Amino acid sequence: MFLINCLKAVNPTLTFLFVLSIFSIILIDFFLIEVPEFVGWGAEFGKVWSSLCVSIISSYIFYFVVVHIKEYKDSLNLGLYLSRKCQAVLSSHEQVMRELRSKIEDDSNEKYYDLETLHKAFLAISPHGKAPMVIGPHLNNANWLQFFYNKSQVSKDQIRKVYEQVTFLDSELLNILSDIDDCDHFRAIEKFLNVPLSNENMLAFLDGFYRYSLLCKRLEAYVEKNLKH
Repeated sequence: MFLINCLKAVNPTLTFLFVLSIFSIILIDFFLIEVPEFVGWGAEFGKVWSSLCVSIISSYIFYFVVVHIKEYKDSLNLGLYLSRKCQAVLSSHEQVMRELRSKIEDDSNEKYYDLETLHKAFLAISPHGKAPMVIGPHLNNANWLQFFYNKSQVSKDQIRKVYEQVTFLDSELLNILSDIDDCDHFRAIEKFLNVPLSNENMLAFLDGFYRYSLLCKRLEAYVEKNLKH
């Protein structure tokens, strides 16, 4: 299975030339060898073409064994690494959503809410109300701003680790992660983290979280399409 998948990953043009070369040699050596020449230069052309085909076959085998297999293994390992980091980013969002579902007594496993449902959840929590997390050496209850901030920092830490592989990153993935890293939700939470807000709910943070949630949905779709092996 590994070799089959590895072969599928080779540039189709190279594989086509490889197959064509094998077919050409079989055709010349076993079928056309006894056929009279139609043109005076036919035999000479056949020798040149056969030599070219042998060179193509040799080059393809060398490339596949020495270069491509290593590159394919490296791509698999990188894909697994990126998948784990992206899943960690998504996990932070899922943990937030799990707590928001509990605030509106939603027993489903819905990972993404529409704006109307999120409105109900954010109406039910206040910035400095007790959140389902403890912090500090005395295990004090975190408030919701601290809870959101903690999850945002986990995501940002994972994204920074992905940035270290930027040379190998697909531009689409880089764009999605960059948008999450710099999203309005993260910036707003950090800005007001230590501000003594008097808001009775977190509706002021609703739009930013909704856009962040949409970005996570895009990231999940990307992972499913490109990083699942």
